[in-house]
Amino acid sequence: MNRHKLAFSLIGIFIVQLSYAGYFKHIGREEGLSQSSVMAIYQDKLGRMWFGTREGVNIYNSNKMAVYKAWIQNGNRPDQKILIGNEVSAITGSQNGDVFLIVDHALLKYDIRKETFERLRQGSVYALTSHAGEIWCAGHDSIFRYNPQNNQLDFQLKTGISSINYLTINGNRFYIGAKEGLYTTENKGRVQCLIPKVDVYRIFQSSCQELWVGCRTQGLYRINRNGRINRIPYDPSSPNGISSEQIREFVEDQQGNIWFGTFDGLQKYDPSTQTYSLIKQEQRPGGLSHSSIFSLYQDVQGTIWIGSYYGGVNYFNPDNNAFNYYTYNPDRSDCLNYPFAGAMTEDKDHHLWICTDGGGLACLDRQAGHFTTYTAGGPNSLPHNNLKSICYDPKRDCLYIGTHMGGLSRFDRKTGRFYNYLNHSTKGLKEPNDVIFQVSFYNDQLIVSARNGVFSMNPDTNEFRLLYDGYYYQTFTIDPKGFLWLSAGTNLYSINLKHPEEVKSFSLPASIGQFGISKILKGNNQYLYIATLGSGLFCYNEQTQTCINYTPEQNQLLSNYCYNLLQTSTDNILITSDRGITLFNPTTESFRSIELDNGLSLSSIINGCGVWMCSDHTIFIGGTGGLSSFLEKDLNKEYPKPKLYFSSLSVNNARISPDDKSRILTEGLPFVREINLNATQNNLTIEFASSNYVDILNNTWYEYQLEGFDKQWSLTSQTSLKYTNLDPGDYVLHVRQKGNSLKMRKAQEILLQIHINTPWYLTWWAWLSYITISISVTYFIWREKSSRRTLAILRQSLFSLTYHQILFNPAI
Repeated sequence: MNRHKLAFSLIGIFIVQLSYAGYFKHIGREEGLSQSSVMAIYQDKLGRMWFGTREGVNIYNSNKMAVYKAWIQNGNRPDQKILIGNEVSAITGSQNGDVFLIVDHALLKYDIRKETFERLRQGSVYALTSHAGEIWCAGHDSIFRYNPQNNQLDFQLKTGISSINYLTINGNRFYIGAKEGLYTTENKGRVQCLIPKVDVYRIFQSSCQELWVGCRTQGLYRINRNGRINRIPYDPSSPNGISSEQIREFVEDQQGNIWFGTFDGLQKYDPSTQTYSLIKQEQRPGGLSHSSIFSLYQDVQGTIWIGSYYGGVNYFNPDNNAFNYYTYNPDRSDCLNYPFAGAMTEDKDHHLWICTDGGGLACLDRQAGHFTTYTAGGPNSLPHNNLKSICYDPKRDCLYIGTHMGGLSRFDRKTGRFYNYLNHSTKGLKEPNDVIFQVSFYNDQLIVSARNGVFSMNPDTNEFRLLYDGYYYQTFTIDPKGFLWLSAGTNLYSINLKHPEEVKSFSLPASIGQFGISKILKGNNQYLYIATLGSGLFCYNEQTQTCINYTPEQNQLLSNYCYNLLQTSTDNILITSDRGITLFNPTTESFRSIELDNGLSLSSIINGCGVWMCSDHTIFIGGTGGLSSFLEKDLNKEYPKPKLYFSSLSVNNARISPDDKSRILTEGLPFVREINLNATQNNLTIEFASSNYVDILNNTWYEYQLEGFDKQWSLTSQTSLKYTNLDPGDYVLHVRQKGNSLKMRKAQEILLQIHINTPWYLTWWAWLSYITISISVTYFIWREKSSRRTLAILRQSLFSLTYHQILFNPAI
């Protein structure tokens, strides 16, 4: 039965355009966000992301979330608390890196080096902005500038405008958004009204000096560089208008597109086509979590962060468009009708054919972007909906499909007819049975691995020939020389397809036999690649009959559970796993991994999910919820380097803050190069972080070495390092990115010098004192004994003299 999904409405076409706008990552309560309404976003000097919610401010360093709300302990003062408040409406930063916030209409300052908050103004602050590194704010009807010399707000201008919502500065000109309209003043002169009687919520100036004015409920205005004001029509059904009249925030991407948040979703204006498009909340993996958008921010790498009213934070990089995502939705023709995407192949018209594990056969028209589905159940249909393998015969324009419990099927694209071989089997002849593991077309013959053996078939006569009378060879590969490779247990079998009686056996390491083999692939070199379900990847050298094992513990393989293999156009080996995909360069033995739910856009991959490279080198990855595609060359785009820094220090399990009672830090750890510790402060936990939020560059592997303690570099995916009972001495902690890339990129490295002082009783002056005291005591004892000896001699002499005098002088 054919199921054709070809009916499109105007709204349907519009949604199709948006389906591939981007895969959104999400940050919510599970990641530590204090509350799901995100009203302001900012990136500080260290690259950390600040999220202002209706219940406090959150600082996210890509590893951990720190939350500050209501009353908090202020830095190093345990006896002092400061009122942070709840609702954060604006966040920005100064040139020296300090962060300024409006919380419950009070102005707060965060000292990034001292890690402390301070209240600068108690209330009535409604607008906050930065210009040329200076902080400006509006309170009541006046504008103030922050003076870093005296830590005070200096009055600059009285506008006469009440209820100021927003403030932006361009040179000497101020643009003021208020409930009564849009105003401007230059050189602090007379205030003029540009757009009256509208409640201006946000003002944004683009790179082409065009002013975008968003109103609370009255739509969108654009003012060009000549001052001409244009109101954008409200027309949700047209690409020439906006979809909502509630405009909240703006940002411009690196391609010049203007993105703005509205009540009804995220809109984009494309200046090249002068059209508007909309992204709304979608119940799919990677979909926008909520349509009501209040805050937008673009970080230094071009990633756009989106704060929604009830959906937390979403973020994506519009320049990181290497991945296209095709989700599962049986009600839409631009989506798969079944969630599981298995084996794939491509026909001569560049259509992609996808096996599903229960939903039949899907055909993707890549140019039109829609699917056609073929299922079992009719007179001209598949024998079963559970499909395991597929291959294409370009000479006859036919597809061969291996099913589970339905046997082998052929689909003739010219006639649209299915031919199911079990229905035409010949009694007494051994032919593939109802369970087909894998099919492949080679040298004008079909190779079939079934539960009852391995066969070849002549596609013109439909006659089968038994090649190998074995069972459960679920995977095979054919090398360029025409040898068929099979695996079973810890043995490999090589069959010469020209002379099938020539069978060779090769022994594999016993460790392979502990886990099942999921896929084998003969590369363009001398290696046979073997994916296992628990032992990682094995590379078998046919010439030397040796095997190399790659695992996450010893290398940068993403997981030990490897499912499928593909050799790319650059001769890299693509490996799918339970954690994502890995690209392996056999020449340099380098790895690059892309994890699930990141740029790959898939939530899950399991054994049986397919992988295919089309004739234009587009790679498709199948998952349990759809398809993802990309070009390998697009993964090599250069992005601004993220900042790698030491983020926190704990000594003897106590977190250290600047100027606390330990007196170890005078500034936050990211700003110090060395720490000085006493002898008892020798149990250290040092954390580091990276400001990298670009998915395809996400580096989960690092190397570290404590010079003076470690003899070699250690590999880790953790961002917390612990050292206990360190001896007194000088150490240098090195941390560097491993370089999660097939290209040899220079790794970023950071250093921290650590000095642990010798205890006072082991210092040189203590030892000198010990020696001096020992000598003095020894001398005292010697002198005392010598004195006693002398005294004894004198007494003896006196006694002898007296005795002789009495003896020889009777008169005495």
